[in-house]
Amino acid sequence: MFILNWPLAGWLSLAGLSLIVCFYDLRERIIPNSVCLIIFTIALMISPVSVTVVWAAQVTGVVCLLLVFYRYQVWGGGDIKLLLAFLPAISEKFLLLTMTLIGLTGGVLCAFYLVYGAWTDMEQVRKKGLPFGIPVCFACLFGITASLKG
Repeated sequence: MFILNWPLAGWLSLAGLSLIVCFYDLRERIIPNSVCLIIFTIALMISPVSVTVVWAAQVTGVVCLLLVFYRYQVWGGGDIKLLLAFLPAISEKFLLLTMTLIGLTGGVLCAFYLVYGAWTDMEQVRKKGLPFGIPVCFACLFGITASLKG
């Protein structure tokens, strides 16, 4: 008898949706609201997190930090929306690691686009922006994997 592993099915669904997000962000620099809503729903369904005061405080801190980033145009609204959609499935133990990984992979992305802009047209790169949905998806999938494994 086949027994469906819900966390694995949810993670695979999130990985597939992340590929869609990366495609849209790379091509259009837009992260569709509908995809973020589906990610949020799946993240809630597979969440290993028991909501505690500590977890709620950490998530509130992350949300406030993201709003500051958005306010000062460090991060776009779509990237923040995407991270918030993934958050329910990331345990407090791996929240800081996930944020650090977003920063590191985002830094690699910035370095790549600096080199790309130096060889092509830096003004065009600045005008189009960077697809930060890619590092957000990568890091969040890593954080969710770690959270599900415990």
